[in-house]
Amino acid sequence: MSKDRIIMFGASIGGKQFLSYVKENDKYEILAVADNDKSKQNTLFCDIPVIDPIRISDYEYDYIIITSMYTLEIKEQLLNEFKIDPLKIKETPKSITDPKKTYRAFEDKKTLERIDPLILDKNSRIPSFS
Repeated sequence: MSKDRIIMFGASIGGKQFLSYVKENDKYEILAVADNDKSKQNTLFCDIPVIDPIRISDYEYDYIIITSMYTLEIKEQLLNEFKIDPLKIKETPKSITDPKKTYRAFEDKKTLERIDPLILDKNSRIPSFS
């Protein structure tokens, strides 16, 4: 089975999390990591070359996978500035790039810390509907 050849977009923590996932699943061949941060370009990110996004067209790839938290901005840049086919742009699921964070409000520890006193305080003025 051939691997998908991809360019990651985002040399960041999300990118590292995605690379951990890739190593476990062995589905992808990472060609390069694109990043808008000039200080990261022409360096290595986890042994993968970091390129200026303008160089994406130099590669034969199947997909670009956005591993940055700036998904919307990057997607807009890829579509409008670089004219990338929208079918070749994928977003990394948040469960991969941030497995410790939940996106369900009542499972989020900080949210629970704020509402627990309200729920548990019998003298609270919040009406009970039970």
